[in-house]
Amino acid sequence: GESQNSKARVRSRFTAVAVTAPTGVASILIGGQTLGSFSGCGCPVTTSCFSRCETNTASRFAWRHLQCLVIDECGMLNAEYLDWLDSTVRRIRGVPDRPFGGVQLVMCGDFLQLPPVPERHVDLSLDVPMATEQQAGTALPVGIRQCAAFAFQSVCFRDAQFEVYELTNVYRQEDQDFISALAEIRLGRAEHPRVKPMLERCRQRIPKVLNGVQYT
Repeated sequence: GESQNSKARVRSRFTAVAVTAPTGVASILIGGQTLGSFSGCGCPVTTSCFSRCETNTASRFAWRHLQCLVIDECGMLNAEYLDWLDSTVRRIRGVPDRPFGGVQLVMCGDFLQLPPVPERHVDLSLDVPMATEQQAGTALPVGIRQCAAFAFQSVCFRDAQFEVYELTNVYRQEDQDFISALAEIRLGRAEHPRVKPMLERCRQRIPKVLNGVQYT
């Protein structure tokens, strides 16, 4: 899909590329690694955990020589996590005025699919919240204890000024009615005329035994 195409394109332009995703399953599907693993911070509990990126020799070397960072399933990224990682990488690379210290960012994903899921009892704002007065501006992130803010609500996302490309062709389905229904469900329109008949059919009770086969 779009992730594999993006990976091939960036690797044809850059020699030092990191292909990542927020979760292990997503990273396996694109032949990469989790963002936490590559970054060196793992699964941070507080903001102090991001210092691992700076103190770990291998992580520090990787960030200093990285040219392009690909993040798949970016919709699952928490805004505050992205901002703390961004500020850490800027320090490592010695480029404080550019997102991720000047690393080319490529984000793939759909913000209408899986949202960020905060860990229980985890609050990255325990030390110093990112959304402070010195970070004055619009669309500031909030602590994940209050809201698992999307990546596009982060300061980093705003500063990066991404060029957005929307892919509109559907290749996994051929039935146009089904494609239209999926598009409405994606927007949360479960009562749409294209969707309701499909849902009604799904609510039908399955016979206990049909043609000698018992469905489970």
